[in-house]
Amino acid sequence: MTRVERFTKKFFDNKDLTDACLVTSHSNRYYLSSFSSSDGIIFLTSEKQYLIVDFRYYEMAKQKVSKHFEVLLADGRFSDVLKRLIKKHNIKNVWIENYEMTVAELDLYKNRFPELSFFNLGDSLTDFRAVKDSDELGFILTAQKITDQAFSHILNFINPNRTESEVALELEYFMRSNGAEGVAFDTICVSGKKSSLPHGTPSAVQLTSNSFLTMDFGAKYNGYCSDMTRTVVVGRASDEMKEVYS
Repeated sequence: MTRVERFTKKFFDNKDLTDACLVTSHSNRYYLSSFSSSDGIIFLTSEKQYLIVDFRYYEMAKQKVSKHFEVLLADGRFSDVLKRLIKKHNIKNVWIENYEMTVAELDLYKNRFPELSFFNLGDSLTDFRAVKDSDELGFILTAQKITDQAFSHILNFINPNRTESEVALELEYFMRSNGAEGVAFDTICVSGKKSSLPHGTPSAVQLTSNSFLTMDFGAKYNGYCSDMTRTVVVGRASDEMKEVYS
């Protein structure tokens, strides 16, 4: 069974008064469909799973997820497509991502669908996502493997002629060149006194000999991320630096 099939079965088997589940957040839409889009809606009923997208993603979505979802094109408002589905399936109750949806979004749905009762999904989907399947574990391991390789590479790149920004850029370039779809977060690369800043920003500051360099970086692979923090010394560490590091 696919993720969306497993979640749908578990969710609808354990909820009373449940007609449908509305998923609007990017992270949860990606989790259920393995399809990334800047906008879109997943609408789940006990009978069928729908992915609603606009014209920018329709062709690609049809190719990627049509085996598990009925892909619908929103040629106007997403709520217009929802209205047809609500009528088709005689929906009365809808569960929403209350931790992800803004007050403005909820007001929009309540105003558009005054006949519906809305319930909070809470941690149901988050808890379901917490247990990783074999594919997810593989993606995480690959993301970390790329990050490990980047660290080994950067050790031979660092020298006092480099700047923080150059080191950060080289880390990101290496990860992208070796399979990462992007970085997991903005790379942190700070040296000298700046290495005391947990979330410092790389700049054109040149590295200096016999000083600390802290790097916090990670790769993203198929939507899954790694996170590595390493502090090294450019040159030789004094006894005081060793004590501080320990």
